[in-house]
Formats: sequence, C-alpha cells, structure tokens
Amino acid sequence: MIEHRFVPSYAPSPSGECRFSQPKRGLGESGLVELLPLVFFRRDDDVASFDEYELLPCEESWDCWNKDGTRCFFMARRYPQGTFPCTEDDLDRMKGEAVIVAVDVRDFSVLSETPVFAFPEDVRWNPTGEWVVIQRDDLGERAARGIAADEEFESAAAYMNAPGTVGEDSPINDPTRLEHYLFYYDPRYCGPDPQAYATRMRDAYLKSLSKD
Repeated sequence: MIEHRFVPSYAPSPSGECRFSQPKRGLGESGLVELLPLVFFRRDDDVASFDEYELLPCEESWDCWNKDGTRCFFMARRYPQGTFPCTEDDLDRMKGEAVIVAVDVRDFSVLSETPVFAFPEDVRWNPTGEWVVIQRDDLGERAARGIAADEEFESAAAYMNAPGTVGEDSPINDPTRLEHYLFYYDPRYCGPDPQAYATRMRDAYLKSLSKD
C-alpha cells in the first residue's frame, strides 16, 4: 500500500513560473494539524486549488512537468470533493484512493486520474508531453490489491454483522459496495465464498457501467 512517507516536495515548472504545494497549519493549543487544499501558484499568486487531493511524495527522478511546462502530474490520495481543509486525525479515519493526477496548468483542468496500488517504479511524460506513462511495480500492485480487497471485505462484513436498521444512505443500497451483494448472499445459491460472490457481482456491475 502507498504510504505518506515524508512531506512531499515537487519541482516548479521549467520556467520556474508555476509551482504547487499543500500547506499545513497547527490549530493552536489543541495540538491538531490541519491539511489545507492543494494550491497552484503562478509566480507568487495562488491561482487554483483542489480540495479533494492529499499530495503524496514523488521520486526525485520523476520529471513531473512536460517540456514546455504546460502540464504536470503528481501523486495524491483522492477523497470526496470538499474534504480539505481537514485535520490529520480526521483524515486517518477516512479512506482515499491513491492516484496519479495529470493537470493542464493553462486552465488547471484535470486531464486524467490513474489509480495506483503500489508505489510506481517510474512515472514520466511521453515524448510529446501529452500523457503520463506509468511503469508499475507488478508484484507490489498485486500484493497491495489483495490487501485492499481483504480490508474492504472485512469492513463490509463487520457492517453486515452490526445491529441496526437499513437507512437510505446505507451501503446496502449502493451497488458499487460489497455490502449491497452481501445483503442478498445465500450460500445455497451464491456459492460457499461470500467475498468471492460479492466481489464478482460488484465487478460485473462496474463493468456494465463502462459499456454505457
């Protein structure tokens, strides 16, 4: 799994005109630390911000800007929009998805978000600077995917075993969640493995969405 190993530091654009960072601030005597939105600066003016990304570190060998400085990429953990500002303690209780994000800094539009489960071996721009090429750690990706799948099922199973009624916002009503399929699980008809059944059904649903 990708961990936040140190404070991220990304190089500025080739001209030095544009840069981005994610500041933190202490909340007085509480001892809490708040992570603010990721901010882009042009010269010294903040010109754009993103409140859904927790900036993660990159390797020094990664050239995060394309040659003309119009596009950049960074690694981040993605949360729902509006997450930041957020205290580090609250963030530890939330679940984000690690992604490589490509941004066009001419209008600060997000060009792509590519999920990654393990720290990539290399990330760089293609020769024309149009898209990001990710060299994955295949063994690390498989291991991390397996851990993530087990953790997701354990969380879903714990929810199913907890007492309470099913409300409108219950994950049981969300077909992108394993709980939706575990609610209907019956070993007589669905097979002996509830994790395999729920995962298979959820994957089939997500695949059907991609065909629309």
